[in-house]
Amino acid sequence: MQKMRILLIVVMLLLVTACADDEPDADYLIKKIEFNDLDNEVESYIDQNIIESGIYLINSDGKHYLLLSNRSVETGEEAGYFSDVHAELSEGKLDIFFNEHFSEDYSDERLKDNMLIYLIRDNLDLEYILIHKNGVEVYFDTVFEI
Repeated sequence: MQKMRILLIVVMLLLVTACADDEPDADYLIKKIEFNDLDNEVESYIDQNIIESGIYLINSDGKHYLLLSNRSVETGEEAGYFSDVHAELSEGKLDIFFNEHFSEDYSDERLKDNMLIYLIRDNLDLEYILIHKNGVEVYFDTVFEI
């Protein structure tokens, strides 16, 4: 009888642990993802259609992506990169904050962050998304539906 109780407790603990591991990142609002980790359709769409620098929202198959791009730089111009990207959720509103910086030195290591992609958690009950660049509220340049 004692062995049966211990076995039952072990099985219950395994079930709870397995269920908890289903969504290990469930607490994120936005999560940085690598370009190579996008599904092929989204990756191809970005390659073919996002030429200009800007702030983009991309919707594809129920997933929502924030794309910050500073890919377009003319020779001699400063190149841009992003830092301090984070989000806050409040009463149906998702606020996304980031800083944009520029450098004349094209060998600057920080320039590797000239295009960032974030997955926006899909089960948020949102009425709207606000973007704050360098502390100033701005808007998406374009919203794409793929």
